[in-house]
This record gives sequence, C-alpha cells and structure tokens, in this order.
Amino acid sequence: MRDIMRLREFQLLILANVVGSLGYGNPFLHLVPYARDQGVSKGGASLILAVVGICSLTGRVALGMLADKTGRLRTLCVSVAIMGVASILWPIVAKSFWPLIVYAALYGFNAGAFVSLPPAVAADYFGAERISSVVGLLFCANAIPAAIGPVICGYIFDGTGSYFGAGLLTGASLLGAVCIWMIIPKLQPENDPSSPDAHGIADLKAASADSPPALQLSSSGSVS
Repeated sequence: MRDIMRLREFQLLILANVVGSLGYGNPFLHLVPYARDQGVSKGGASLILAVVGICSLTGRVALGMLADKTGRLRTLCVSVAIMGVASILWPIVAKSFWPLIVYAALYGFNAGAFVSLPPAVAADYFGAERISSVVGLLFCANAIPAAIGPVICGYIFDGTGSYFGAGLLTGASLLGAVCIWMIIPKLQPENDPSSPDAHGIADLKAASADSPPALQLSSSGSVS
C-alpha cells in the first residue's frame, strides 16, 4: 500500500476527492432552507430534496453504464463539472419552485457520478486486488471536508444573508476537483482490457521499482 501512496496518480485522486467533497454535500443540506427562504412551501421544499435523492440513485446507474463506454474518468469530470456550474448559478437563477426542481434534478443526477465513479477509476489505475484499501482511503479522506463544507456554507449565509457565497464555494470546490482529475496521467490505451494499465498501473510501477535492473516490461505488457 505504501507503494501506491507514493504514486502521483493516487495523490491526485485523493486530493481531487478531498476538494470535491467540500462542496458535494452542501446542496443536500441547504436546498430545503434555501427553498423556504424563496417562499416555497414545506411540502414543495421536501419534494425538491426528494428529487435530488431519486435523481442521484438514477445517475449512479445511468452514468456508470455510460462510463463503461466513454471512459470512467472522462465521465466523472463532465458530470462533476456540470454540478459545479449549476451550483454557481443556483442562488442566482433558481428563485422559485420549478427552477429549483430543475437544479435538483440536474445536480442529483450528476452527483451519482461523484459517489459511484471514483472507486471505479481507482480500480482502473490500481487493480482490483488493492481496490478495497484504496477506496477505504478515499472515503476516509472525504469525511472531514464533507462534514465541514455545509458548516462553512451556513456561516457564509449567517454572515451575508445570502446563499450566493455558498453556491460559489460549492461550485468552486467541484470545479477544482475536475481540474485535478484532468491532470491525472491517462491510462494508455484507455478502457482496453488487454492493456496492462487496465489491470493495475500501480502494481506494474511497484514491480518495476522493486525488481532488479534486468526486469523490464515488454511492449505486449508481459514481464521479461
């Protein structure tokens, strides 16, 4: 596991998830009070939150299937970028029930990718045999920023009387995560089951680092 933790791919993946987690949960906790401030009824505000949850479950399945065809890291970046842009616009344009429903559906659907795809991306890079350890570290790293993000948004609202700063923080953290994911070295060739990269790039790097100088990888991916 120490070999993986020294890899740039792993460090960037952890950093991206930490940055993104600072914003990911904010709409889940602040949409209802925001909707109430905009004059939406209690029932309507509850429905908005329900839409986020239902669309999130749908997005996990649909975006997972899409990612298998278009690339997991690429799908993750596009989905989280949509979440980020929508969150910046949320306090600006979503000031009544139906615009809030649209935002809830858009955010919730793409939020499914933030939950389901990072473990799949980790499996692509580090191999299925080490995925449990890698995913455990990912979720542990996410815990603190996910807990403090909504609190920070609350302080911003208390200090300004507006959710604009909260939307900006949410959007900026999500877009920041996308920027970090985009600089993670790409698997070559991507999503090719015959590629050694698709079966754990970290294992190959660790093996190469620990092997005697004569041990090399052939162009076919076998060790000679």
